[in-house]
Amino acid sequence: MMRSISSGDWRRVLAAALCVAAAASLGAPPAAPSAASKTYDWKDVVLENNSVMLIGPFSVYVTVSNPPGGTTVLYTAKIKKGDVVCETAQVSSLLESDVKVVREGCGGGNAAFTFKLYGEASAAEGPTKIKFDILDAIYSPETKLDLSTSANRTLSTNETQLVVDVPISVTNVGWITPTEAHMAVGYGRVEGNESAHMSLVTTIPPVADPTNFTLQPPMPGLSRNYTYQFSLDAGGRAYAKFTLTFTLTYPADFEKDEQHSTATHEVWRYSPGREVTKTLTFDFVVGARYKNVGQPSMQLRLNHSQLVAQPGSSLSFTLNIENRGTGDAYNVSIYLGVEPEVPRIVLTSPDVPGLTGEPFTGMMSRPLLIRKFPKNAYSPPIKFNVVFPEDVYLSDTVFTVTILVEWQNALGKWFNQTLTRQIVSQEPTHPSISVSKRVSADRIGVNGTVAVFVLVTNTGDAPATDVTITDSFPEEFFELVQGSASASIRTLPPGGNATVSYRLRALKEGVATLPPAQVDYYDRDVPHTEFSNGGYVTVVMPRVSLEVIQLPPSPMLVRETADLRFVLTNQGTGTARDVSITVIIPRGVDVIDAQGDGLLPLTRTEDLGWNVSYRIESIEPGSSVACGITVSPLAQGRYLINVTNATFWSPDGAARFDVEGASALQANFTAIVPYSFRVFASVAFAGMVAAVGVGVYLAARGPSLPGFRKARPRLGPGG
Repeated sequence: MMRSISSGDWRRVLAAALCVAAAASLGAPPAAPSAASKTYDWKDVVLENNSVMLIGPFSVYVTVSNPPGGTTVLYTAKIKKGDVVCETAQVSSLLESDVKVVREGCGGGNAAFTFKLYGEASAAEGPTKIKFDILDAIYSPETKLDLSTSANRTLSTNETQLVVDVPISVTNVGWITPTEAHMAVGYGRVEGNESAHMSLVTTIPPVADPTNFTLQPPMPGLSRNYTYQFSLDAGGRAYAKFTLTFTLTYPADFEKDEQHSTATHEVWRYSPGREVTKTLTFDFVVGARYKNVGQPSMQLRLNHSQLVAQPGSSLSFTLNIENRGTGDAYNVSIYLGVEPEVPRIVLTSPDVPGLTGEPFTGMMSRPLLIRKFPKNAYSPPIKFNVVFPEDVYLSDTVFTVTILVEWQNALGKWFNQTLTRQIVSQEPTHPSISVSKRVSADRIGVNGTVAVFVLVTNTGDAPATDVTITDSFPEEFFELVQGSASASIRTLPPGGNATVSYRLRALKEGVATLPPAQVDYYDRDVPHTEFSNGGYVTVVMPRVSLEVIQLPPSPMLVRETADLRFVLTNQGTGTARDVSITVIIPRGVDVIDAQGDGLLPLTRTEDLGWNVSYRIESIEPGSSVACGITVSPLAQGRYLINVTNATFWSPDGAARFDVEGASALQANFTAIVPYSFRVFASVAFAGMVAAVGVGVYLAARGPSLPGFRKARPRLGPGG
């Protein structure tokens, strides 16, 4: 590293050089060997006038001067080892360079480096700049601090609380000491119980801000050591994982030239202002035994018709519970109550013998009990009414509806959560938010789409402000393809409504549960939440398969008839639409008859065969359609009946699929002539051949045969 100094600072420069020499004598970068195994070039160094640079145990002092009456500038560099001047290089601005070889013994011994001072190039840099190179040096210009620890960087324990000591060492393993270094520490929970925390207890030695401080870098071969003490707490009987990262940054003035460096000679370029970063990361796990236990967390949502009571009024409430934790909950106990004990509470659903329909006042003494509540599960809606007697005086009375839920985790630890709502007995104006949710279809096919609509209406007599509509859908069944599942409205006036609509594409078949949509809003700075109804969408997948019942026999006789019969069956869960299949009858085979639903008029193929096509509008799940074709070969030979275009559409026409097993409908058969006909044809052919032979013979012999008279040619009249 280097710094600019004034003429009055030379004494401190000399002291620094002596400190460097003393550090080297302590042994940390070892003294460079006489026959160095690697050499270094320090290229393109540019310093200000009156600056110093350390090169291993040597110091280079540079000055720029203007001799009186002269027109040139003199550049001088003195290379010292301690107080001894080993070499002096000097060059004017009119000359190219001056080169000095500096030896390890400052005048004797092996060469430590070659110092090349530039004249013309220094003048080009500016009036107060001086440029030089350090060539073939046995000292590296790399500024290199090492960040290390003697502790294990990973720790895992079943204990849920722990204090750990982390020793950190910053060691100078190079030949240069940077002007400063900066240490930053970051830590925190990355996994596990949300209430787990990690804190820094102390550091040895103490620093003002141990998470972010500047330190004096150690000299070559020396270290600065710190010990950090951290407290880890999993937040109870739970699992937590923490990460701890130390980051050391320091400036460096040289950058390695990889292109021109070799294994034995490195080239470094002067590049002041660079910053080097070193990191050291630790992973700590506490409560390892509880990692797979999980932590149940019950969220209570209470939907109500209104919160204003009059004598004789009945207010309806619906409680929904969702386990949003990381583990299953057990023995979930749900208590309902209203204080003061004026109104009656009537549980309307679910059906629990001894509780449902039995009015009570105050707090329920016997809870609703759910033995096991899996994570990510919803409870059935718990509906109850708060009924106020007609003869009760309610003026200025506030009633508190209380929902108390208690549960255990898998280790038997108890948790509880309370939800309250207040019922006022006057008639102020209030917004009343009604939320309904509907879908465009409750049954669609895979790859089909369904539109979801959430309608929010203010049925009250005051505006609702900061209305936020949030909906969700099961991502394992659907993906969002259009619109947004949320919206924000600044003000929803009485009678006003807002709609959120979006479209989902089905990914797999099954019954998908659509959770209720949530509406958050403010009534005179009081936050409220409403929920819509939920819903279900059944995602189906038709699967049409073809079963061959009968194929033409092989061989079969010419002009004989044979049946080709097959059945199309929908073995899936959805309706198959527009089922199409074409059977190709080859040339030489006649179609006598064809039967089956969706039969289209027969058409000819390009080679004068027949296309027998079926187009069935729909096949319901579990239903079948039988088809049959009667054929007859017209001549002997081998024939192939083939099938093509065996496809169907999903229920909503979103995708087209192939009919399974359609290839089994291919039929190879041979047609032959009947045996009796072949015998008759053979005899007739033989007789015909014999008769022709006799006729030819007689024609050739003519008059020499007894009784044969040659016909006399007819010449016409008078001939």
